[in-house]
Amino acid sequence: MARTETSAAPCLVELSLLRPDPWDDAWLRPVPPSAALGELLRPVSRKIDEQLRLAATLSRSLLPLSSVPPGDPDLAITVLEGVAAIQASVDQAAATATDEILTAQPGTGHAPASLSAARADARTAIGRGVRIRHIYEHASRYSSRVRGHLADVPAQHVQVRTTEVTVEQLIIIDRATAYVPASDDRTAALRISQPAVVSYLVQVYEVLWAHAVPLAENHRTAGPEIQVTAVQRDIARLLTEGHVDDVVARRMGISVRTCRSHIARLTQTLGATSRTHLGAPYSTAAFAGRAATRERDQHMCVTSNTAGAHAVDGLCESATALYATAVREGRVARSDLVAAPCLVRRALVHPDPNDDRWMLPLPAPAALTRLLIPFAREVSDHLSDAAALLDTLLPFASLAPPPSDPTITVIHGNDRIMDSLREASRAARSEVLTAQPGGNRMVTNLRAGLENAQAVIEAGGRLRHLYQHPVRYSRRFAAYLDHLGPEHLEVRTMEQAIDRLIVFDRETAYLPAAPGTESALVIRHPALVRYLVHTYEVLWARATPYDDPLPTTDAPVTAVQHSIARLLAAGHVDDDIARRMGISVRGV
Repeated sequence: MARTETSAAPCLVELSLLRPDPWDDAWLRPVPPSAALGELLRPVSRKIDEQLRLAATLSRSLLPLSSVPPGDPDLAITVLEGVAAIQASVDQAAATATDEILTAQPGTGHAPASLSAARADARTAIGRGVRIRHIYEHASRYSSRVRGHLADVPAQHVQVRTTEVTVEQLIIIDRATAYVPASDDRTAALRISQPAVVSYLVQVYEVLWAHAVPLAENHRTAGPEIQVTAVQRDIARLLTEGHVDDVVARRMGISVRTCRSHIARLTQTLGATSRTHLGAPYSTAAFAGRAATRERDQHMCVTSNTAGAHAVDGLCESATALYATAVREGRVARSDLVAAPCLVRRALVHPDPNDDRWMLPLPAPAALTRLLIPFAREVSDHLSDAAALLDTLLPFASLAPPPSDPTITVIHGNDRIMDSLREASRAARSEVLTAQPGGNRMVTNLRAGLENAQAVIEAGGRLRHLYQHPVRYSRRFAAYLDHLGPEHLEVRTMEQAIDRLIVFDRETAYLPAAPGTESALVIRHPALVRYLVHTYEVLWARATPYDDPLPTTDAPVTAVQHSIARLLAAGHVDDDIARRMGISVRGV
């Protein structure tokens, strides 16, 4: 359906019955009736569930009643259009978080309104024991807005690290749902619950986290003999790449005036005669690889604040004990209720008409009835809403369903996966990006990879491979490189492993569908492929070119041993270290 035709029926978009066509934004595609019904019933079901759980909490305080288990199916990938829709979805996900929230935030220009809205999300999450981790860019260390925002955050709930280059906006809730931008102006986002894609994004986050610097520590500048800040170093790198002041300021998340002030001080410190010369001291040590594009974002943000200690749904332990005492003894002192205000708020006690120092308890059955009546009315209203939705959409369920979404497909079986990769390699025309975990490549895999790589090269394409450090010591891999030659292939290595990723012409991506299974995802969703390529570029910029020596410490140990020592110091066991490093347990 053309987007212009929805002006007469805006509710189709508001109710998410139509979604944008990923290939042509002038058109909208209908959501299958079953999926639409599930999506519309989901908030209604959640409201019913919240009311029932609240009723169960009160019942446990007054009578031995049971709670109702929740249920919430979700779509694998959903396009969210508009800042309000994005924020509402993030709010909803944060409100149901139970374990951990991970965020990566580029730039420093977060609007006060966005930070204020995010505090409510984090307050709810922290109140339920959820941990939060933030990755910011180094420039955030000098942002009074960001530092002020984090000043009151308790360290036991929130960890913050900074890095030179982070990925575009990324939010991951309980390692089950992820949010990434879907448009350049950040007015559209993808909500992803596909396990394999979320798992890949979590691995990228963990790699960035491992290389980031805790906010409480000083981060090192590139040249120990040159007294410049890390922000000035980043500015110098962007200037040497040919960017003008406005672009540098936007990428660094600072004002143009502040950017020019840094440039002036940097020029004076280094005695540079031109902007190109500013980056000369760092060209080898710090600027390997291209910098990932960064944009400020004011729409998706999850931060934190302290939560109120007193429960708002049900009775706290003090209130339950006081109410039990009041029922047994027939009254409770008014002064004792300071520690349990919910008894008064729930009208479970009322003033003694003969002595205002005391409060009389409402009998438990009467209290329970009084409290459950409004919940029963709300449940009835929500059920009526559900019935109305069923009456409206069920007639469409009998219609023939549209073809399955071609943006993500699953391939089962190693032979079918290899055939699909072979076909994609022959069709590639510009570039193939690969990330491969582990260091010991099987002969059959290298042979198949060599055939696919030669097909790409014959068509005029280029290849980039991202491996782990142990591959440097593989004779099989060295022979593989000798067959291809450096003019068509670039290889870099990194410390930690991520899942296998292959991207053809920045249009089609392959990811494992599940660990330990012979299945793969083929992703053609333009916005998602774009973000996967972006994460690849960030990792590529951090990796070490294959022909360059690995950085080591002053101690006589290899870079691999240095990485193992760091993981041991972090408390990881041998099996976990072997998995992260891509080597065998015996090799560890």
